[in-house]
Amino acid sequence: MTRLAQRLSLLLRQTLRLGAVALTLMALAPDASAFTFTTIDYPGATQTEACGINTAGQIVGAYRNGGDWRGFLRHLDGTFTPIDVPGHEPPQTEAYGICGKKVVGTYYDKNNILRGFLATP
Repeated sequence: MTRLAQRLSLLLRQTLRLGAVALTLMALAPDASAFTFTTIDYPGATQTEACGINTAGQIVGAYRNGGDWRGFLRHLDGTFTPIDVPGHEPPQTEAYGICGKKVVGTYYDKNNILRGFLATP
């Protein structure tokens, strides 16, 4: 067997193994019916995006009311606290992650430049 044929044979075997692993993982993956879904809607918003959750179950994200995106923190009791970077109108704030009580996200500054933020209570 030539060196090229050996390499092709090895490549084919590796590809078949990866395919078998992928098929096995797909067969073992839970389907959507294995999950419980909870709708998260910021009160009065036209759109709501949930983006992050901490180990306590608090959720951060963004909601849209009109043309502006604003960040939010959803508490365990289902209430919401808006998150806006002070001094920026319109707010255009989105919260993407939460670790403990620290929230990270983005906002547009007065020059319409996208910036990151870290918010702590």
